[in-house]
Amino acid sequence: MSQEKIPYDEGMGYSIWLMPDPLSSNKLGHIIKKLSRTYASPSFKPHMTLLGSIQMDKSEVIKRASMLSDKMRKMRVHAPRISEGPSYFKSVFIEVEHAKELSRCYSAACEIFSIRAGKFNPHISLLYGRLAIREREKAINLIGYRTHLISFNRLCAFNTSGKVESWKRIASFALK
Repeated sequence: MSQEKIPYDEGMGYSIWLMPDPLSSNKLGHIIKKLSRTYASPSFKPHMTLLGSIQMDKSEVIKRASMLSDKMRKMRVHAPRISEGPSYFKSVFIEVEHAKELSRCYSAACEIFSIRAGKFNPHISLLYGRLAIREREKAINLIGYRTHLISFNRLCAFNTSGKVESWKRIASFALK
């Protein structure tokens, strides 16, 4: 299926995600669930995408994700503010500052997955959907977010083909 024929609310291929530690995941998960109920949007696991739309065999994705996890370690990132935008998968999100370690992980991911590095815009989505700007701004006010340090302790590979509700984790690796 070509990229232009995929509905705006569906993913394609596989994705590599950094997963927050249990404490951060719990806090972010509550926000995501609250917003998904309020705006009748899909709920999803808190994560920061390193790579998306990977088009290769599942076993190859798992093998390369394992190689990547061996090059990574646990990290904490500064997440100073919430923003909004018109993209379905980035309607309301937490901005994450570019840290040296995070940029290094992105570069390693591109190299291991043989993907040409593009502009890396690290963020943690909180709400998926096509909402008017006023609704996105209301969602931000509903959250009452303060600057956080968010810790990541796992690297996961997900099958992100199709609707959000059908996304499945295919591998998980603890970071040292």
